[in-house]
Amino acid sequence: MKHADLLVARRRGFGGKNSEAGTLFLRRTFRGTSSTEVRKEIILSSTSSKVPHGVLAYIRKNNLYLCSACSWLRKNMSRARFAHSFKAAKLAAKIGAEIGMDSSQAAAAALLHDAARDLPLRRIVSLTAPLRIPLKKEIIRREPLLLHSYASAVIAEKRFGIRDREILDAIRYHSAVSTGMRLLDKVVFIADFYEPGRKTGKIKIGRVNKSNFNNLFARTLKRKIEYFKRRGMWIHPETVKLWKENM
Repeated sequence: MKHADLLVARRRGFGGKNSEAGTLFLRRTFRGTSSTEVRKEIILSSTSSKVPHGVLAYIRKNNLYLCSACSWLRKNMSRARFAHSFKAAKLAAKIGAEIGMDSSQAAAAALLHDAARDLPLRRIVSLTAPLRIPLKKEIIRREPLLLHSYASAVIAEKRFGIRDREILDAIRYHSAVSTGMRLLDKVVFIADFYEPGRKTGKIKIGRVNKSNFNNLFARTLKRKIEYFKRRGMWIHPETVKLWKENM
């Protein structure tokens, strides 16, 4: 960067002045195409009306922005599971935008959060074999399908080239939630629970914002634990610990 000048095109509503660091703003104002919106569109539909055909062809050729994800997921998921993942991704993007975070990041994590869920259990266990997972033996003995979230993160990284640790963690912890969850982790957890196609999706969460987000997460966590109890499922100790922290 020391040996280059940056040419920056202004969008409407965004200012900017030439600086000593070598940033040169073009005089013309260009149309307001948000790269975040482009990424979100491609993640959710494999296309975008906001970029030229040549750019879209390049994105598809180089498999950028998860443009092949939907095709792979359709082949490796039941129809219902794919519909759930797709709707969860749309809801995660909406919530992400409402609280001021990268909505394309939220969409990517939610779209892939169940990538391994419909694989045979032995395949899920195999994918997670090299991983150091807390209470792994206990999970396999009591509730082995909880490993699908870790396996989904492996698929996101190895199959789709995801390197963003926040996206991988959000996928990893959406089922076996743990203390220290970050904003994106919570968004995916909430979107997974309230996805419109699920019974829990009939619960109206209203408009989400920064001031009510943590309260929504705590309510969702409580409902998730109640769901586990009703079904007589084993509850991961980290989930219980997190609930106590949010009471």
